[in-house]
Amino acid sequence: MRWQLSEQLRCLELQGELRRELLQELAEFMRRRAEVELEYSRGLEKLAERFSSRGGRLGSSREHQSFRKEPSLLSPLHCWAVLLQHTRQQSRESAALSEVLAGPLAQRLSHIAEDVGRLVKKSRDLEQQLQDELLEVVSELQTAKKTYQAYHMESVNAEAKLREAERQEEKRAGRS
Repeated sequence: MRWQLSEQLRCLELQGELRRELLQELAEFMRRRAEVELEYSRGLEKLAERFSSRGGRLGSSREHQSFRKEPSLLSPLHCWAVLLQHTRQQSRESAALSEVLAGPLAQRLSHIAEDVGRLVKKSRDLEQQLQDELLEVVSELQTAKKTYQAYHMESVNAEAKLREAERQEEKRAGRS
């Protein structure tokens, strides 16, 4: 029984440690992913800025005037403007994702990993205490059982002697 209880305690500790390690790895992954997203965001922003400055040199002045009058016109200039706008938007989204991954999400995962460690320690202590109490009660129960068995055996022996004595008494009374 002690072996089984200690095995359960070992399994609990192992599961807790594995979960804590996994959460720590997830937090580290989120931090690294945030760095990648931030770098990607900066690269997109630089790219958009570099080509935005070239935008004045692309296309004819007639296209610029036409674009200003009717921006929905499907012209190469309009496509170019939409592409640059989309690149800037993607840059902002990557920056926002980086901020979330590096900040609240990674911190929350780290806190959860710490909480799991504390829970495992408290659970281990509580389980050890309960196991000790259980083993104490089982020991008392075994002692009580042995005492009961001894008294029961004495009772059975006494009943057998009583019956034997009654039979002998009946035999004597029958002879008389």
